[in-house]
Amino acid sequence: MSGAPPPPPPPGFPQAFLPPVPPPWTEHRAPNGTPYWFNPLTNVSTYTRPVPAPPPGFPVAGASIPPPPPGFPVAVPPASAPPAQFAPPIHFSAAADGATGKKKEKKEKPKEKKPIEGTPWIRVTTNKGNVFYNNKETKESLWTVPEEIKEQVEALEKEEREAKEREEREEREKEEAEAKAKSASPASGKKRKAANEDEAAEDGAEEQEGSPVEEEKGDLDIEIEGAAEGSGLPSKPEEATLPAPTADAQPPKKKKAKTKVVTSLEELDDEDWQRQMAAEMAKEAEDQEKQEQEAAVAAEAEKQKVEEQRAPKLEVDQVEAAALYKVLLSEKDINPMAPFETELPKFVNDPRYHAVKSQRDRRDLFDEFCKEKIREQRAAKKRAAESGQKVDPLTAYRQLLATVVTSTRTHFSDFKRSHQKDQRYRDFGKTEGDREKEFKRYLRELGERKREAAEKAEREFREMLSEDREIRPGDKWADVKKRHANDSRYTAVNSSSLREQLFNKHVSALASGSSSAPSASTSSGKPALSKEDKAARAAASLREREERVRQEKMRAERNTNLARGNLGKEEAEREFGQLLVDAVRDHKTRFDDLASSLSLDPRFDAPALTPLDKRRLFDAHQAKLYRSRVADVESLFAAHSPKLTTPFHDVLPSISSDPHVTRLVGDDFDQLEKLYDSWVATRTQRAREDFTQMLKENSILEHWGRLKKMEKREDVKMIGEEGVREDSEDEEPDVKAMAEQVDLRAIHAVLKNDKRYLEFNHVPEERARWVEEYVENLAAPKTTVHQRD
Repeated sequence: MSGAPPPPPPPGFPQAFLPPVPPPWTEHRAPNGTPYWFNPLTNVSTYTRPVPAPPPGFPVAGASIPPPPPGFPVAVPPASAPPAQFAPPIHFSAAADGATGKKKEKKEKPKEKKPIEGTPWIRVTTNKGNVFYNNKETKESLWTVPEEIKEQVEALEKEEREAKEREEREEREKEEAEAKAKSASPASGKKRKAANEDEAAEDGAEEQEGSPVEEEKGDLDIEIEGAAEGSGLPSKPEEATLPAPTADAQPPKKKKAKTKVVTSLEELDDEDWQRQMAAEMAKEAEDQEKQEQEAAVAAEAEKQKVEEQRAPKLEVDQVEAAALYKVLLSEKDINPMAPFETELPKFVNDPRYHAVKSQRDRRDLFDEFCKEKIREQRAAKKRAAESGQKVDPLTAYRQLLATVVTSTRTHFSDFKRSHQKDQRYRDFGKTEGDREKEFKRYLRELGERKREAAEKAEREFREMLSEDREIRPGDKWADVKKRHANDSRYTAVNSSSLREQLFNKHVSALASGSSSAPSASTSSGKPALSKEDKAARAAASLREREERVRQEKMRAERNTNLARGNLGKEEAEREFGQLLVDAVRDHKTRFDDLASSLSLDPRFDAPALTPLDKRRLFDAHQAKLYRSRVADVESLFAAHSPKLTTPFHDVLPSISSDPHVTRLVGDDFDQLEKLYDSWVATRTQRAREDFTQMLKENSILEHWGRLKKMEKREDVKMIGEEGVREDSEDEEPDVKAMAEQVDLRAIHAVLKNDKRYLEFNHVPEERARWVEEYVENLAAPKTTVHQRD
């Protein structure tokens, strides 16, 4: 229980306002606010307030122990009913509160666990000789032997009795042999007698502790643990079945059936009060974490506020501050399309930024500046277009790169996806390869510029530290950096860890110089020592410069080799592809079979190509070769299959000896038939699409079909109207009347001369249905331009 508050007793105990509790008792609060008391020496918790022990010789009369709280077992369940789950193991011990000094009863624990062979039951024997049976699958525990394993238990007990009798017999024979060898000493007899007396006294004490008097006082403190599988010890019935006694085993004590109160504090994870305590502790931890986060945010805001206050401020009026702020924005490379938060790090450390007092005013001025800059850019573009001034495409493309590409890790695919609609991107280069090549060249230049800028920043940072004469060996960087926070050479080094590393090197150099100075002053009579020191420092400086030059040379050489390799790889792939065209003519050939013969050609051993590149190029060549040969065979199918219904056996005699077929499938005509079926399915699908296109192209069909739809719609409107229009004999028929006379037979007569129509002569019903569906799906013509479709 160390490290956690003691568990509270169960609710329901009465409270009394008595004198202060005696030591070592301590008072605590349960999750529901009820007070309880805990004794750390005996691990006992109680809702009853402990009282000081009476003086020796004055027993407390009429002391009573409160009954166990609701929910705890107070009666023995029947043997037929399944054992109830134990309530939370809580300590209740009234006798422990007194100063009687009586020895505490041993806690009952499992001593031996014996599995019943062939069943999920195990027999558990406690340290007090009690036996119960536990089912590992159902977590059921019984004091009595279950009916389903009664035979196995009897066999197990029989084996145990026989084994014990055999061991006793062997032990007895051994003792007799030892007795014959030498006589037993009196001392050993006395020791055995004393041990027997101690054992009898201990048994008597245990029997006295289990007396009914103590049961009435409520001094029952038993810890009952479940089996290894987590099941609890069941309540013991009045007549529990115990194993049969052996010859030398002591008969089990007859115990009166009584209510057992669980006192263990080790199996409380699943109980209600433990869950309440865990929930309360979790809530407290969450509240504490939330408070810490709020404190951290407040501290960060306070720190930022302090830094802003510490920054040098310009004492100017509001108009001048706004003007200075706009001048600052014009000096920086501000992207007018970017939000304020993105561009803020570029000018936040400038004093002119802090000259504007309000953050809202800063944002408004920034937005105003961006609008003005956008207008200027548009005006400049318009003037350039009007004047007819032409910009070099390469220059415009590099300007685009300089504007948007700021990292050497940018990929060309990302750049292309974001700016392929930009006019500067489209104007440069004839192919994507030209644009990508210029993009990579710009990345190399950008990397060189960044490297030079970083070296220059480090050099200037070291100069800044050298100019500070107040730096002494042993100074902390956290104290020194405050003096240089506003120096541009300080902010030029972006990494805080790099600044600290450069400072540590500078301090180390100062320490080595200061340590050599006293030695030189003390040994002024030995000028040879100072010369050696100077020579050593010069040699170290020379080695450092040589190492730096060597690193730069290696980096430049690596970049050169990489660029040379990229240029040579394209040429090597082209040469290898030509080798495959010359040497590989069979699409079934494997790369491993031809590698030995191909390696004789110099084009195969190009250093720029890896084995994976060669295999990839070989697979691509084989796939291209196979597609070409399949296309040749499909051309033969089209030449010898005039109809969609031409069967394969009619086509086979005409093409079986063709070289194209022989190169593709050889004599495997089953594979050729599969290719033919696939080609017929594709051809049928394409013919169906051509048929639909034919219907769309036929203007007569569309015209009469739409008129018929309009006539049907007007007939529907006329239903229910009074009067019938009478046509005069002299009136000429209109287009609607003519449309009524057009039927599907006339439509088919118009289409019957089209080759796409004749392709489906073998399915006339299906073809007629397609025409009907197309006519039905046509919409009636609009009567006005305002009418919707």
